Amino acid sequence: MQAHNPASSTDHMLYLPGRTIPLNNNRSHLLAFGPMYRYGKNQWVKASDLIPFNGSTREVFIQHHEFILYLGTYRCHLLNNVFPEGTIPPPTISVKELTDATFLGGRPPG
Repeated sequence: MQAHNPASSTDHMLYLPGRTIPLNNNRSHLLAFGPMYRYGKNQWVKASDLIPFNGSTREVFIQHHEFILYLGTYRCHLLNNVFPEGTIPPPTISVKELTDATFLGGRPPG
């Protein structure tokens, strides 16, 4: 089983089902969550599948109920300087998607 690749099928798109929350009502800002560590070859390694997106501009899609919606063009920024040890995701973030990214994601895209 292969976890969803955040890079999707092109380098200009970003689709993280179950891993984003809007920060305001008009969705002009989103917050994406990902693992800070991955498990592979019987060990934990500090790695995030979101690092390759830092500073890039992406066409962002989200899942809303049974639909996939295009939100628009977004600039990606890491918040490692604000949360260097990570943070607990809110309950609306999918534990399954984070677990898949941690254990099944393979190496980060990029």
